Amino acid sequence: MADSPWQAILRHRFLLAVLLAHGALWAAAGAFVSPHPDYIDHWVTSRVWSLSYFEHPPMVAWVIKALVAVVGSSDAGLRAAALLMNLALLALIYAFTARRFGLLAGKLTLLGLETTVFFTSKSLSLQTEQPLVLFWVAALWAWLNYLDTGRARWILAAGALAGLGALSKYTMVLFYLGLLAYALLVRGRRRELANPWQYAGGLLALAVFLPVLIWNYQHDWVSFRFQLSKGGADPNVPFGLSSANFLLGTAFFYSPVLFVWGLWRMGRALARDGLADGAQTLLAVLTFLPLLFFAAAVARSEYADPHWGVLSAVCLLAWLGKDLAGLVAAGRGRRVAMLIGAALAVNVALLGLVAAHTWRPFLPIVPDYDPTRQVVGWREAGVETEALLARNGLPAPRYVLSYFYALGSQFALHLPSQPLPYSFSRERRNVWVNPAEVRGDNAFVVCEGDGQGDDCRWMRERMRERFGWPSLKALGTVQPVVWGTPRQKVTVLVRGE
Repeated sequence: MADSPWQAILRHRFLLAVLLAHGALWAAAGAFVSPHPDYIDHWVTSRVWSLSYFEHPPMVAWVIKALVAVVGSSDAGLRAAALLMNLALLALIYAFTARRFGLLAGKLTLLGLETTVFFTSKSLSLQTEQPLVLFWVAALWAWLNYLDTGRARWILAAGALAGLGALSKYTMVLFYLGLLAYALLVRGRRRELANPWQYAGGLLALAVFLPVLIWNYQHDWVSFRFQLSKGGADPNVPFGLSSANFLLGTAFFYSPVLFVWGLWRMGRALARDGLADGAQTLLAVLTFLPLLFFAAAVARSEYADPHWGVLSAVCLLAWLGKDLAGLVAAGRGRRVAMLIGAALAVNVALLGLVAAHTWRPFLPIVPDYDPTRQVVGWREAGVETEALLARNGLPAPRYVLSYFYALGSQFALHLPSQPLPYSFSRERRNVWVNPAEVRGDNAFVVCEGDGQGDDCRWMRERMRERFGWPSLKALGTVQPVVWGTPRQKVTVLVRGE
């Protein structure tokens, strides 16, 4: 008999308490910083409906468009949308683990998520990884239901959800590679290779993914080519260096304590118990496969992103919830409490260090490469720029032009008119701007620095070549002082005669 609503609340009160505490903490933290520029860029993308986009599949833009329709298309609205999405992810992963392995396992997995930089600080941002994780976990849930019941309808459900995951990020292909590896490694599952329902599920996933294929066909496969270029080999990069950076970054991002300890426990369990047919083995395969895949892919690449490890982290933490629950049942609850306490303490220390540096920079990081500068001072810069334009009698702009997309996107969000940004670094991505409509009376230019650097000189040349503007006239510079620290200096320019 199903629980009544009140019984369900009591049964899952631990989840509700964690979600309330998490939401309150990160809502308060968000009041002091602006959304990450990549998140703002996805929001800009969402303002124009499309089957897909230059850099990524469309799901993140579609999700943002739906959420801001409810919470508002503003700085505060974007922060609310990100927090709601991340709370939903925490609840989903808890529900998956609790349903599969028991309530205690769900609680321990939830605590494990709170020990990671990703599942805590990402409450301030909404990017491609969150929709990917949502559909990854849902597809995994469906496929495990197939393992339990043998009913083909669960294969089709997993296929549909995997297709939605592929609409979120191309790395969803690792789900099917993981299922293939599982079928090859687990003797009792090799029959799946001849199961026509598995191929029907794959075709259903491909059908759901069709909008991206259609869009890329119409745009010279630009999105696929752009993503593949990120992992291109660089002969100047020592073999394995980026792989090591990726693995270290993944451990840092997903709990230096639990991630490393969990991999060790998982390896021991596989060596002891072998590859049994079931959820724990599938979780192990889907933990190691993305790690090995990306470590190999970036072996000679200059680019390695720890965000890619999120799929491994989710599967590992779900597996670890079951493992830790077993230790508690065996009378080792104190050991488990100390382990999770240490992991939480490390995460608090890491986030505290970043917060302190954001408030008053002190770490030896070159300012131009300091990621904390991306989220501080931009609301104030928007206010100063609005005042600067008004003092010069200029109307509310429709367009803001810059070299890097991140700079223009900040002003797209933080000016009242929310102008559309146009960036020169990747011109093919500016699908939301008609260049013929960019004029001197409805657009302005921003560049980093005091107007005398390479960025501003380059913009003067490009505006003349691209839009026929004879020259640029500097209106002035904006440089907010936030928490006693001067932030990014930006020069505002308009068309000259």
